[in-house]
Amino acid sequence: MVGRSKKKEKGRWLTMKAVYTIFIFTVMVFTLAGCSGRIELNDLLLITSVGIDKGEGDRVKLTFQATNPQAQAGGQGSSGAGGSTNPDYTFESEGYSVNEAVNNARNFISRKLFFSQMSMLVVGEEMAKEKGVKEILDFLERHYEIRDNYFFLIAKDSSAKEILSTLTPIENNSSKTIEKLINISEGSVGIKDGITLENFIRWLYGEKRSPVALGIKKKEKNSNVSNFDTLNDIDGNPNSIQLTGLALFNEDKQVDWFTKKESSAWGVLTGRSADIQNFTFHCPDGDGRIGILLKDIKGKAVPTLKGNQLTYRIKMSGQMNLQEMSCRLKLTEEQGANAIQTAVSKGLEKQLVETVRKAQKLKLDFFGIQSQLFKNHPKSWEKQKDNWEALYQEMKVKADVQVYIESPGARLENNYESK
Repeated sequence: MVGRSKKKEKGRWLTMKAVYTIFIFTVMVFTLAGCSGRIELNDLLLITSVGIDKGEGDRVKLTFQATNPQAQAGGQGSSGAGGSTNPDYTFESEGYSVNEAVNNARNFISRKLFFSQMSMLVVGEEMAKEKGVKEILDFLERHYEIRDNYFFLIAKDSSAKEILSTLTPIENNSSKTIEKLINISEGSVGIKDGITLENFIRWLYGEKRSPVALGIKKKEKNSNVSNFDTLNDIDGNPNSIQLTGLALFNEDKQVDWFTKKESSAWGVLTGRSADIQNFTFHCPDGDGRIGILLKDIKGKAVPTLKGNQLTYRIKMSGQMNLQEMSCRLKLTEEQGANAIQTAVSKGLEKQLVETVRKAQKLKLDFFGIQSQLFKNHPKSWEKQKDNWEALYQEMKVKADVQVYIESPGARLENNYESK
């Protein structure tokens, strides 16, 4: 009898628990789905990209790229009374701050601006150099809808508006074009996964490391390609945009650029190199060039501190596939193959060292050397941290790179071999 009583009590408790659970769930459903808090999908405007430029005086100008609701309703490239409809469009707003410019946009847009689908931020070079990005970061970090894991780019020799307003060939949309350019593993910059605003913020505030951002520019600077009809032109060059080298920052202001080669070297040194990279080097005798695909690059770049001497040691190895070779060497002979491997290895060593030297001249640490010293040599760093500028300026850079031929291509012989 006692056992049955306990079972009844247990069953009654489970029943009451179920009732309470259903009640709470019902209250939550009605609360969340109540008419006052509900936002219909057709009341939202999906913002996919944002561009920020310096405006008149102290003002800032925002360019929003949004999904075109009419095009989405009828399908991409749908036709109506006005012909083809672009799936995206841009609009502008100004203010004395980023927040004010966003609020001003709400006064003439009939839908609620929705930022959760945002994929990239583009800042004009003039804005990045003159005003910096501190105000931008402050707004974007605080906004409850905006995440930090989208691409961050600087518009080189142009404005963010020009980049986002360019109707590019193939994709018809600058944001989609940029995203695909970044994700191409064999792209000219060769940085894996691109650079996000989250990366930039962590380098600037978390790691005390000079940050960098991706660069983007129009292929033909003075071309006007904001008209949808231009995509019918067989000449695609005026409509193209391309990645450039990395934009270099001193705290929140841009100060310089890395070339494409220096940007590729930065990727190798920081472990952000793409799985496959294109490189071109001079032949051993200086007559002709060697084009390679660099694969499986492995190694590390480590600073060591002994007394007052800081040394940055770079040790890398990798495989290469020959893409072209106009050197007068015979790959069929061991001597010729070794000469090619040596030329490529020394060429890459030089490129890595020169990239670090450029950073030293700017007195900026884009490689996280301070952070590495703090983690790996805490006692030595504690004694020398107040002497960082002198240490960095006198830092020695030593590189040891070994690249081996994995594949010479479809043919061993070439048209330039010595007879």
